[in-house]
Amino acid sequence: SSGINAEYGQLDLMVQINKTSPSELLKIMKLNVKKSNRTLDKTTKYLLQTIDLCQCMNEDIPLFEDVFDVLENLPKLTQEEINWILKLYRKVIRKSRWFIKFN
Repeated sequence: SSGINAEYGQLDLMVQINKTSPSELLKIMKLNVKKSNRTLDKTTKYLLQTIDLCQCMNEDIPLFEDVFDVLENLPKLTQEEINWILKLYRKVIRKSRWFIKFN
């Protein structure tokens, strides 16, 4: 299976192309979220679920942290979205080599 979702075909293609360096895609996503200054939309949420965030964290911790700072500061987050972001962050931290190294 190619892992291509019909609704998100272009996004999936971008994720596949950037598989070896997902941080580049994360940078673009962060800039778009920052520029639009909106709530957590379904495209951003999909990318956060699809990009290998553990690899991003291992490649570039400041970028990883900055992305979550941007998300945390979105002005119109619901409590459900805040919880989702927190769970995602904790899941990535637990899977990362940094967490494993220090625990």
